[in-house]
Amino acid sequence: TPTAVALETHRKELAKALYLARDWSAAEAVYRSLVAADTTDNFVYTGFLGTIAARKGDSTTARRVLARFDTLRPTFARPNAFAGYWQSKISVLLGDEAGAMQKLSETYGPQGRNGGHHDFDFESIWRSMPSGLAAALIRWDRRRL
Repeated sequence: TPTAVALETHRKELAKALYLARDWSAAEAVYRSLVAADTTDNFVYTGFLGTIAARKGDSTTARRVLARFDTLRPTFARPNAFAGYWQSKISVLLGDEAGAMQKLSETYGPQGRNGGHHDFDFESIWRSMPSGLAAALIRWDRRRL
């Protein structure tokens, strides 16, 4: 129903706002409620739960989500663009900067073609990114403003 769709949209936006506000516990609670109500196995919710787990120091859950994306990879039309993106975010938050850079390179290419995301989850590697990749991420972010 339109009301149910509007409610889900509101909850997704609330979860994202809480994440951006770095309120990990509140964001996690909303994402968990979205997962519980979801019938489509939305991988975005899974990705956010993985990054939140990594930020909260729950490496067991974060690594479980990394493994989950390995099993989802064959089901995606663009596996590197979806699974690789979330795996790079979770990896960098777990302290695996080399693994995150590898996933980002697989996702967007060594020169950063195909755009990407420039967000605070990647803060620790912003200076490590090849200039082409970093520039593409920044260009993509500016187009969103």
